[in-house]
Amino acid sequence: MNLLVICKASTQIGFGHLIRSRTFVENAIEGNMNLDITLCIIGDSSLKLLLKNPAITFLFYEDENQILLTKSYDAIIFDTINFNKSVFDKIRFNAKKIISLSPVFNLMPFVDICFNRTQYWAEDIEKLTLKKYGGFEYALIQRNCNRIHSIIYKYGLEKRYFNIAISMGGGDAANKTLEVIKQIKNIIEPFTFWIMLGEGYSHSFDEIVNEIRKVKKHEIILAKTNHSMWNVLSNTSLLITTSGITSYEAAYAGLPTITFYDYDNQWFLLKELVDTKLTINGGKFSDNSINNLRNILTDLYHDRSVLYDMHKRSKKQFDNEAANRIINIIKEEVFKT
Repeated sequence: MNLLVICKASTQIGFGHLIRSRTFVENAIEGNMNLDITLCIIGDSSLKLLLKNPAITFLFYEDENQILLTKSYDAIIFDTINFNKSVFDKIRFNAKKIISLSPVFNLMPFVDICFNRTQYWAEDIEKLTLKKYGGFEYALIQRNCNRIHSIIYKYGLEKRYFNIAISMGGGDAANKTLEVIKQIKNIIEPFTFWIMLGEGYSHSFDEIVNEIRKVKKHEIILAKTNHSMWNVLSNTSLLITTSGITSYEAAYAGLPTITFYDYDNQWFLLKELVDTKLTINGGKFSDNSINNLRNILTDLYHDRSVLYDMHKRSKKQFDNEAANRIINIIKEEVFKT
């Protein structure tokens, strides 16, 4: 089977779609010998730092208008929120099926199949007639995201200065990281905070360092990570993050999270994690919700059993077979009579 995966990434829109597409391709080719997949990335050349797997065929374009397909595919798989309609119309007939790995896509009415990491859908997508597959079983988990052993997790949780990670996205265009640091410095209880800065973080490090200098009660460690991100996170007891893929990876690993979201129409992506008590709802990111973060952390410091229960609960919800499930469904749809 011959597939083309198209995704977009930048500091402004984030790297989540690229990471998910890379994860899908890496996991899919590992278990399927007769699979030919090309990963097409739309963005600047710096994104090559995130793509070091020699087993994957990559195409790079700075702009989607540059895409020119010279062959046909069994399916073209999009992982992006927005795509140029005129370019889409030119390439859609190069494939038997059009698929989206993103549950939010401006061209969803023209998609045949969509896969979603949660059973919930946006209202406008719910009304469409395309085939929809949703649930934790379709959550794509990075290969270097490993489950945290309960003995190790409990040991870390019992430390006086227990470790909390803050990861607000690979690009963090709005610089939420800085806003969170401004709030945590006033918490009385002692913590060790790991500030995770992705490859795309382009804001001034001086601002963060200056803010950290004002912190007296806590230890704060800056970590600029890429492939080693989960090596660090696996040694923490709690992750503060946004409503992207990382919240689902953390649930798979057994790392409790406090998750914020930016817009009301993103709530559906977080709802199932909240319903199953796999994350704590941080609320819509704002001054009020960030102020409340201090109260949440104080409560958790004094009652850590909440976090340990979340850790144990998460292990029953996820496996890491999403890529194979998706490939099998695509095969059925492409080759059915």
